Amino acid sequence: MVKPCGALRGSGLLDWVVQRVSAVVLAVYLFAGIAALAMHQAEPLSYSMWASWFEPVWMKVATLISVAALCVHAWIGMWSVATDYLHGALRCLFLGATAVGLMVCLGWGVVILWGL
Repeated sequence: MVKPCGALRGSGLLDWVVQRVSAVVLAVYLFAGIAALAMHQAEPLSYSMWASWFEPVWMKVATLISVAALCVHAWIGMWSVATDYLHGALRCLFLGATAVGLMVCLGWGVVILWGL
């Protein structure tokens, strides 16, 4: 069996499951962030407050997991769109550009979180 250009493993079921798991990770992170903001209504939002939220290692790890989940989720979605509407070299060019863009976003997230 030939693996399609850009598929995780050539299995639609695996891609579907991974995308759903990544959606759950993103939803949990989003709702936790909303809850944390709701509990700090009395304080004005400031840089020092945001910096203190993202200072603990567990928060950096949770944020990085969420950024990685977003990249995986976006990759599977863009791959699905590309396989439905693009063909041949255009599909591979589009998927290559998408992969580079997502890797840059993931790397940028690492740099922002850990200041490398």
